[in-house]
Amino acid sequence: MNAYTRWLRALIWGAALLAGIGTANAEGFAERLARVEALVNQDARAAVEQARDILAGAQAAGDAAASAQAERVLGIGLNILGDNRAALAAYAQAKAAFREQGVRSSEALVLRHEGVSYYDLGEFDLALEHYLAALAIFEQLAERVEIAKTRANIANVYQGTDRLPQAIEYQREALSEFEQASVPIGIAGSALNLGAAQVALAQSEPTSAAERDALLVEATANYRKALKIFKALGIDRGVLKAQANLAAVGERQGDVEGALTGYTQARQVAAKIGDGVEEALALRKLMEIEAARGGDAQALAHALGGIALSRRNEDLVNEEVFQRMASAMQEALGDYPAALGHARRADELVHARVDRDVDARVTQLTRKFEDEQRDRELLTLRQSKALDQAQLARQRVQRNAAMVIGVLALGVLALMWSRQRLRERSRHELEQAVMTDPLTGLLNRRGLRALVGSNAIASESYAVVICDIDNFKQINDVHGHDVGDLVLVETARRLRAELRPEDSAARWGGEEFLVILGISAIGEASVVAERLRRTVAEPPLAGVPAGLSVTISLGLAASTHGTGFDVVVRAADQALLQAKREGKNRVVVAPSRLRSLNTPNPVTAPALAARSLQVG
Repeated sequence: MNAYTRWLRALIWGAALLAGIGTANAEGFAERLARVEALVNQDARAAVEQARDILAGAQAAGDAAASAQAERVLGIGLNILGDNRAALAAYAQAKAAFREQGVRSSEALVLRHEGVSYYDLGEFDLALEHYLAALAIFEQLAERVEIAKTRANIANVYQGTDRLPQAIEYQREALSEFEQASVPIGIAGSALNLGAAQVALAQSEPTSAAERDALLVEATANYRKALKIFKALGIDRGVLKAQANLAAVGERQGDVEGALTGYTQARQVAAKIGDGVEEALALRKLMEIEAARGGDAQALAHALGGIALSRRNEDLVNEEVFQRMASAMQEALGDYPAALGHARRADELVHARVDRDVDARVTQLTRKFEDEQRDRELLTLRQSKALDQAQLARQRVQRNAAMVIGVLALGVLALMWSRQRLRERSRHELEQAVMTDPLTGLLNRRGLRALVGSNAIASESYAVVICDIDNFKQINDVHGHDVGDLVLVETARRLRAELRPEDSAARWGGEEFLVILGISAIGEASVVAERLRRTVAEPPLAGVPAGLSVTISLGLAASTHGTGFDVVVRAADQALLQAKREGKNRVVVAPSRLRSLNTPNPVTAPALAARSLQVG
């Protein structure tokens, strides 16, 4: 064998080896991409890292097909992580590569992925445009499953933009395609979404009663179909959604027992999979239905269960709702101390929420102040630079130096004065935010406590009136929280209008108000309290629906020199509780022996002139 033959054989073996390596790389990229695509819904962050590694390897190897698939999988992971702009950039690379390679099905798949990202970004027109483009390609290729998935995506766009008839049409077509292709999970998902669109259309204003009933019947059938499939597949979250939707339809159709059964089953599934949000929703529905039909004991049981769940999940908003209902049910069952305990806890939660809101407002005002201060400081630096330039100019033009420096000095003084005014204004805004109830404009509990703690009433005779709006929870439940807020605002306005300059009023709790009267004669204070009760009860209240009767119950306690404020408040609170027990819409006066609780010699206590307690 001569040298030429040996060289030729080596060349042939080398080519074969390179070809083998290329095939192995191609197979390796495909297998790795399949594993990453399976991983993306479980650990999107890890999938993104692995997709980038594969992309780098495929590009180094010059494998255009693997590079395009890696870009596509990378885009899916970025979409799940919420980085939709980066996902769209990856999809654009993949789409261009697939188009160049002539792989139409992959190009359509990427178009649909782009539609999902645009939908998540709220750009519904672009989402619909990409979905329709993908659908056209899939229909040309007759890929039935992909057609069904794309129709379902289009239906979601229509439903998200309140075009419900179009949403229903596309969901029906998607369901039909999934049924023809025998894809159980697709059938269940489309049936669930179709039912949701039908219920939404049934609730819209132009729908007639007959159309509404027909839509609800068809939605019920679709929910049951989805429920059966999800149970067979063992997909608990799907079972939960279908069961809750069935219960909601049953409730709307007046099937109370069916709704109770459905919500009970939904709660059990939610507890099983640890979904605290859905479990709380199911408990709230069970509680409301039982309360509406007079099942006070059952409603109380659900409320107590909701309180326990909310505390485990540290869900203060839902706990407040459950505490309010527990209070109402305990009151209906005659257990007034327990009802008061739940109401107090609900008020604490309200205060905690208000405190969080105040903290947020304080943070916002502080940031605003710091930003304005930073701008002022930059202006000072610019003026300092101008001062330096003026000093250089003074060397050239001595005659104008004094004038330039004087102008700049005035500017600096004006800046300092402006900054001082800004500090004072910001401090005043912060104090107002902390001490004032944002809804009614009255002092809040913290503001009133600060007023009392400042010794404004420590040495004076005064009376305390605690007012509570009767049946306030019922007003919220029947007319909505917007009307409830109007009742609170109008009640506060009427109370404040009846007070004198030396009196003060505050929002003490959710629907409770506390009034401090600069008088100690119990007879005179009773007259004022009765005037407050009458003025609130006088119809109509501004903005409140006609026929809605609003009344208050009042507890009154009077103090003389030296009586502690908390003692007087507790006495007024007990009187308020008595007013509630006696039928509401009345004034109850605390026992007069309260006057000697903290005053060893009330007869000789010095009479002091009333001081003005101004409302913030």
